[in-house]
Amino acid sequence: MKIKGAVIGMLSLNLLFWGGASAGAEGNQNIDVVEANKIIEQHDLERTSNEEVSVGGLSEQYGLKDADLSEVDPGTTAINFDSEEELAIFLEDVNKETTSEEFVVSEEKVDAKLNPNFAKGAAQMAAAGSSKRTVKKAVEHIGAFGNINIEADYWVSGSGSFYWISSVSNIRTYASGFTWPFDWSQTGKPYGSISSNKQSATAYASGTVDYLVFVKGIGKWYSLAVNCDVSYSINR
Repeated sequence: MKIKGAVIGMLSLNLLFWGGASAGAEGNQNIDVVEANKIIEQHDLERTSNEEVSVGGLSEQYGLKDADLSEVDPGTTAINFDSEEELAIFLEDVNKETTSEEFVVSEEKVDAKLNPNFAKGAAQMAAAGSSKRTVKKAVEHIGAFGNINIEADYWVSGSGSFYWISSVSNIRTYASGFTWPFDWSQTGKPYGSISSNKQSATAYASGTVDYLVFVKGIGKWYSLAVNCDVSYSINR
């Protein structure tokens, strides 16, 4: 899974992190507030640079935009930073090298007629005798502030010792983890690519995630462009 700009990593759910409010979010019932210092302390996050920072400088460096609280949807989660130093830690953390994992969610034999590719090669599919659907998932863990997931259905057809991937379908993405982004939205249409020998395939998707952050009462949006993928191989 490849990420442009920065993305979010995963945290365990801990309700003790909830509570408190920044000066900017205080009194605004639309906003749920997560205190960044709790996250920073739990994960022992530190800055990689000793240079002095400011909200203006960080906004320019990382592309943060001013937030209009009147346009915030009810139930939006914001991250409150008590200082520019904490905000710098967050921004550096989500820009670090990512870690990821892939695993099989489920595998089952199904009627070949249920295969999305059946109509395109009915005779071949019928001759194959069987079809298997494998659901594969990839999770990208980035920093300490959530994760992006991608899942896809891989259809395998064949008989005896010869099997091939006939289609990749039902590609979906979603955000998860403790600190939810304000919004995760796919950009463009997810798609699957099958290798020429039909022994491996990859599902691709892209999207944008937005964080609402507060530092010393100043509200900012932080937008992240995300590219994600998950692969499947018959022989692995």
